[in-house]
Amino acid sequence: MNNIGKLLVCGFLSASVLPALALDNTSMKKSAFVHETKVISAPLNTVWEAVKAQKINDPVNRHVLSTSGPVSVVEETFNHVPVLGTVTCQYTQHELPGNKLEYKMTNSNKFVAFEGEWKLTKLADGQTSVTLSSFVDSGLKLPFADKITRMSTKKSVTARLTEIEQWVDKDKKSHIAAK
Repeated sequence: MNNIGKLLVCGFLSASVLPALALDNTSMKKSAFVHETKVISAPLNTVWEAVKAQKINDPVNRHVLSTSGPVSVVEETFNHVPVLGTVTCQYTQHELPGNKLEYKMTNSNKFVAFEGEWKLTKLADGQTSVTLSSFVDSGLKLPFADKITRMSTKKSVTARLTEIEQWVDKDKKSHIAAK
């Protein structure tokens, strides 16, 4: 193939690829969310209270700066974040009808974005399905930074769901002991 033919082929391929590169950032971000669901053996209202209370259950790393009705401003310190080290992040946390809690970063010393939601669903057998979805943009400009961030976010999401389950189990045990 001569040089003109090669240029035409390259031009055609470039033109066909460009629309894919111009994807809406929102759709890319949605695919970057980490989602995990855990079924907890407790009624929805008990799990909901544990999810709402998690903002105060770790006073070393989480502080409520203000609360106005269903909206709280929380400051949280994340330790041992890969490459970044310690990160401080302020976010608003909105309790929404239907047992849903959304959070979104307002300020951080290192993160570019931090947002997500807790969604609870009542199951027929008295259990509760809890889904935590989270998105973090670490702002890192390194090869595989997105994969490192997703892996770290996945670990954090799993730990949060386990904490909720443990708090609910501890609460159930303290209620049984009190009887």
